[in-house]
Amino acid sequence: MADRLPTKELLARRLEQIAAPAWLVDNARRGLYDDFDDQGHETPQIKLIDDLRLIAVQCHCSFALRDALTVVRAEVIEGKWDAQPWESDAWAAKQTGEMGAMIDRLDMREPRP
Repeated sequence: MADRLPTKELLARRLEQIAAPAWLVDNARRGLYDDFDDQGHETPQIKLIDDLRLIAVQCHCSFALRDALTVVRAEVIEGKWDAQPWESDAWAAKQTGEMGAMIDRLDMREPRP
């Protein structure tokens, strides 16, 4: 469906909504916190939780922003920002296609003597 937005975009919009730092929004939009994005971190949800905590603790920002960051952090822990099923399906289909292409290449090699 063309009207579906990836979780990374929804997360970026949520972070914009609370006026999170631009670098955090950019990380979300680029897929750093996405389970199924090639640009993603090895443990994307943990990285996001750590980044949210770091900002809340170290920033010289309003109490409102700190509270908002804490709410988003709780949302991450509760699974609100986990990838949607269709994103998982798309990733699996891509992996299957890549694996099939790799197998095809291996099958085309000359047998070793």
